[in-house]
Amino acid sequence: MIEFLAEYLMTNRMGGKKMKKVVSLGLAFSLALGGVLPTLSVEPSKVEASSYEFTKEQQEALNHINEIRAKIGLKPVTLNPFLIKAAENHAKYLVANNITFSSGVDGHSETVGKTGYTGKNVGDRIKAVGGSQTLVSNSSEGIAYNVSSINKGIDSLMDAPLHRTRLIDPQLSSVGVAIVDNIVVLTYYFLEFGTNPEESIYPYDGQTNVGLEFVGKTERPNPLEEFKVEKSGYVISFSPSSSNVVPDNVVGKLFDSKGKEVPVFFKEDALSFTYFLFPKSPLLKNEKYTVKFTYTDLMDDTVKTKTWSFTTGSGTSTPTTPPKQTPPKPKVVYADYKDGQYWSEAMLWAIDKGYITGYMNVKNPKTGKVENLLKPMGTLTEGQFLTILFRYLYPNELKNTKPKDPKFDLSVVYQMAEKYKLPTKATFKNRADAYKPISRGTMARILASAHYKKAVTEKDAVKFMYDAKITNGYPDKNGKYPKTYESFGVKENLLRAHIVVFLKNYDTYLQNNKKQVVNGITVDYGRHTYGVKNQAEYNKVMEIVRNELKRLDKEPWVDGRFAKYYDMYLNGDRKENYKVNSLEYRGIFQAEQALKDLVDKKVSKEEIKKIYKARMVAAGWIGNASDPRTGKPQSAYETLVNKVTDCDAMAQVYSAFFDALGYNTMILAGNNHADAFIQIGDNWYEIDSLKIADMTKPLDKDDYVLAQPTNGDIYNKNGTFTKAKK
Repeated sequence: MIEFLAEYLMTNRMGGKKMKKVVSLGLAFSLALGGVLPTLSVEPSKVEASSYEFTKEQQEALNHINEIRAKIGLKPVTLNPFLIKAAENHAKYLVANNITFSSGVDGHSETVGKTGYTGKNVGDRIKAVGGSQTLVSNSSEGIAYNVSSINKGIDSLMDAPLHRTRLIDPQLSSVGVAIVDNIVVLTYYFLEFGTNPEESIYPYDGQTNVGLEFVGKTERPNPLEEFKVEKSGYVISFSPSSSNVVPDNVVGKLFDSKGKEVPVFFKEDALSFTYFLFPKSPLLKNEKYTVKFTYTDLMDDTVKTKTWSFTTGSGTSTPTTPPKQTPPKPKVVYADYKDGQYWSEAMLWAIDKGYITGYMNVKNPKTGKVENLLKPMGTLTEGQFLTILFRYLYPNELKNTKPKDPKFDLSVVYQMAEKYKLPTKATFKNRADAYKPISRGTMARILASAHYKKAVTEKDAVKFMYDAKITNGYPDKNGKYPKTYESFGVKENLLRAHIVVFLKNYDTYLQNNKKQVVNGITVDYGRHTYGVKNQAEYNKVMEIVRNELKRLDKEPWVDGRFAKYYDMYLNGDRKENYKVNSLEYRGIFQAEQALKDLVDKKVSKEEIKKIYKARMVAAGWIGNASDPRTGKPQSAYETLVNKVTDCDAMAQVYSAFFDALGYNTMILAGNNHADAFIQIGDNWYEIDSLKIADMTKPLDKDDYVLAQPTNGDIYNKNGTFTKAKK
């Protein structure tokens, strides 16, 4: 019989990190994190850690725990004298007060005045024997009743799914073990910050003599109560290496040796980031089972699969550990490389390409050995990021450019940054910032500016990072990815793990958006030729468009006497605040007619202004062309160069301008009209009016799609979108 101390875990989802604080739920934070200790009934003796000697049974218990963890692939833990003494004191308290599993008394709480009292909760008991505040703040406890040895108690805890998670938690650092009569108490200390936690599974791959069933009432709380059954098959547990996973994205299945799926109950333990499979019936004797978990790692938006197998025994409830096997050789020479991390594949790719390098023959702070390290959670300076970026974008230029200031070791990368007009913090006059950590926001600005070949704002850069599927940003408290400017983490430091993932995703974006040849014309944006006849016409159109967009930042976004009222409307002012027919009323009313749909859909003020200015610039070129009333002008070239236009040609001009700004556009036409549309967020708008268009409405009989969306899905006449064939 075992009893589970409920724990509270706090997760900080930054770059795949898990941060945990473990305290008794009932105490919120007060007692576990300090405060005045109550008067002790028995004054516990303080532990002198330097002179503490572990018993043979304690050493054997530690070896047993570490043997299990090693088979899973987890790092070993150590014995801690303060944890041992706290465990021993509590075991004595339980025996002295005749507290058993069946007595129904909370085995984790002590009562002031009773024999052997040393602290109300595990944190108090650790503090009472001299344990540090760090131990107190990140501690937990497990109890096994009616067992003959500490190792039997450990096996009992491993059979119980909720208790098991503590022993095989990647962030478990040290333990205390004690037995008094037939009660075993284990106390745990967890690292507060766990970077790149390992994957944790149980039964582990290749395990034999695994138990057949689990009886719910042997664990408190009973994990089977929600399924309304008394027992299940032996419980399987899986904890992904990434915390950027939500239950809806996790699918777990169990198969027998013939490949037949075994029915299971699925359960998530949010406290430990663990997912359980409870087989609906006891497992078969001497049968090999295969487990398969599939989940989406939301940090890099990849689907990952974990598959492993184990074999049951003849009926014993406690699995045994097979003899130690020689671990496989590491795939790379870096001591801190781990498979299955969100950055693993990207890191190997970046190293193989020469974009990033490891730290060779340096002291590993974790092991004290001189080893090769990747330091994935290390920060990057602006100078380091520029070096990585130029290794990717312009490797030959980076190699062959001579430094104009040989005393400045980053001279070449900042010469190139000046040449490509990248918005760096450091300059030749301000070199100090080159050696400071670069933020994710600054990184995004530099990358997006390099991509567009012009300086962009930080908000536009973040939008590019999302649109190009380079990142999803950080999740909100519900595990969802809002993909907002705020959720990008612009002020967070850029990590080495971040940049390799971002760069690989950017490379994928470029590969997927290579220039296509459409009707014999090499195009810059998706499928669009803008109705031109040949490559020369296309090149001329794009030359004009790009030159015009260069002056976009210098253009007023609204002309005329009503300009200030447009700003007032964007800032939340409304016509109802003014007298009807007053100048303010009429000005804001005009702004409302033009911008209401964009404002209602919460398009940012900056983006609204950019869109409005681009439309005005394009409209200016259209206005300089004449309509011959023949219906013949059909291309952007005819309007921009030949100065003749029609609705088809006008729509092509709008499409060219907004494609060049990175938007998705398309053109719908009929016998006597053609209209260009732009996608902003999840909505489509008619460019000419900036009103939302209902794209689900089927086209009229004589209408057709003159130009499909720049990229992505194909639009159909019936008002639906279908996936484009690659």
